Amino acid sequence: MNKNTSCSRVLLAKNEAGRAGYCEGCDVVELEIGAISIRIVATDLHYISQLLKEADANMSHYRLAKDYEQRQSVLPVEAVH
Repeated sequence: MNKNTSCSRVLLAKNEAGRAGYCEGCDVVELEIGAISIRIVATDLHYISQLLKEADANMSHYRLAKDYEQRQSVLPVEAVH
């Protein structure tokens, strides 16, 4: 990364989870999530976005499966005559 302290920074996104900014001089995206700050090469942002989208989808599937398993374990068993 460039040691130039006069880098031009652009805010890319901001929400409840944090913010993402871009430093043009360094070609780096900085992700701030809570107290954590991560700097990544701008060209890797797409791959990280794909990683997080896949993780989010898989987490949704995981939660649905766990919820289904829990409901199955508490259903009453019908008496067989």
